[in-house]
Formats: sequence, structure tokens, C-alpha cells
Amino acid sequence: MVIQRQAVAELGHSFTMLDAARAALDERIRNASASDPTTPMLELLQKLWAELEDVLSQQEAIPTVLADTAATTVGELRIKADVLDRLMQPGRDNPVETEAARKLAASIVRDIQKLFGMLRVLD
Repeated sequence: MVIQRQAVAELGHSFTMLDAARAALDERIRNASASDPTTPMLELLQKLWAELEDVLSQQEAIPTVLADTAATTVGELRIKADVLDRLMQPGRDNPVETEAARKLAASIVRDIQKLFGMLRVLD
């Protein structure tokens, strides 16, 4: 999946919305047997898994794009840190997310250095 370079706020919002969609799909998969007795279970699970894979592929692309997007304000830095925090939550064992988290953490450090550099100029 290709994500165009977007503003930090848009990327953070997209990540949050996709995370909510992922959680809702996880819940629907867990409760699939009781959700629709007229649809065959295998068909229902295949549909839900396909939706989940799509959401995950979109969500996994965002941290890498976010790492390549400089935060120019403290608010943008906070958004990047929030996404990193979500990636670091227990239960996220995906190696792609681990690499994305490492890149995002390095990006946040660079952003902090730049922002503090600008503050020193103002002193």
C-alpha cells in the first residue's frame, strides 16, 4: 500500500481510526459464531479476515510514512509519540511494527533535536 506524504495530524488521525477499525474487526471475529446465524461460519470468517488484512496493511504503512515526516511543532511531536506508544503496547508482536516503531522512535529523537535547536536560537 502506498500512502502519500501527509501532514502529521492527518497520519495520526488515520492511524487512530484504523486502530479502532482493527479492534472492532477483532471483536467481530471473536463473536462471529453468534453474529449472523444465516451466513455460513467459514464464509463470514473469510470476509472478516479479508477486511482485517486490509485494515492492517493500511495501518502498518503509516508509522513508516510518519517517521519520514518531520514534526515541526510540539503538537505534531505529541502525535508521533502517541502512535509510537500504540505500537509499543503489549500484544503487538508484528516484526513490521517493531521495525516501524524503531524508525518512528529515531524520527522523534531527530524532531526533538531540531525543535530544541530552534528554541536555543530564540534564547
